[in-house]
Amino acid sequence: MLMPDPVQFWHWWALGGVLSIVEVFAPGFMFLWIGIEAGLVGCLLLIWPGLEVPGQIFAFAILSVASLIVWSRFQKVRPAKSDKPNLNRRGAQYMGQRAALQ
Repeated sequence: MLMPDPVQFWHWWALGGVLSIVEVFAPGFMFLWIGIEAGLVGCLLLIWPGLEVPGQIFAFAILSVASLIVWSRFQKVRPAKSDKPNLNRRGAQYMGQRAALQ
């Protein structure tokens, strides 16, 4: 019976690339951070080639959750600035406006 090849560093890099491509179609930076963490696990595997698959998955999970928590806290402290903050909130666009009724 043939045993499958163990997960290698380039598998993680490929996953990171795929997740980065997914980010293009689903913006919000969530897939970007998870893709970066997959790339970091690939680098970790280059440094420590004897790391077993459960350890790789554990490192990926911990790094992904940590990066998403850090990113969400950063976004709360420094929200993105826009010249039209109510662009997709139609009801909020009319607040404070004055109109003449006829």
